[in-house]
Amino acid sequence: MSDLITWPDEPPTELPPPPDSGRAVAALWSRLGAFGLELVLVPCTFVFGWVGWWIIAWADGQTPAKSLLHQHTVEAGDGTLASFGRMARREALGKGIGAAPVLAGAYFGMPLVVAAGVLYGVVGALLAAADPRRRTLWDRLAGTVVVEGDPPPPTVVTDPAEPSTEPE
Repeated sequence: MSDLITWPDEPPTELPPPPDSGRAVAALWSRLGAFGLELVLVPCTFVFGWVGWWIIAWADGQTPAKSLLHQHTVEAGDGTLASFGRMARREALGKGIGAAPVLAGAYFGMPLVVAAGVLYGVVGALLAAADPRRRTLWDRLAGTVVVEGDPPPPTVVTDPAEPSTEPE
């Protein structure tokens, strides 16, 4: 049986350093490849399949392309797997800002609006070229970093108050 957790009386005054996960930050070409793959997957899954896959993959800190390319998203501060909420912020808010004008401009026949949305996406992606951790604009907005490798397996947390089913 494991020991009970002892909580400190006072909160820590400084944050601990991020854990060394041994995972490399995703390379720029790998990031661009994932973006291009997303553009291929969306029409190939008739958008609806991609959206469902997209939302389900958030739980693992991934998008459909990241799951195929064995990449995942972690929190920039501590290196832990990005939460569903953080992935939603990263994808919907960060990328949605550029996608909305593209879709609206294409629907209403306004090429300048489409160009503004595309420019947002290009500038956001180009920021990764200048950043040592290859963070795009949407990564910066959500406080995330994309790393190589599959996400870690989920951990099973047991309640110490429940009786153990393991033989001693």
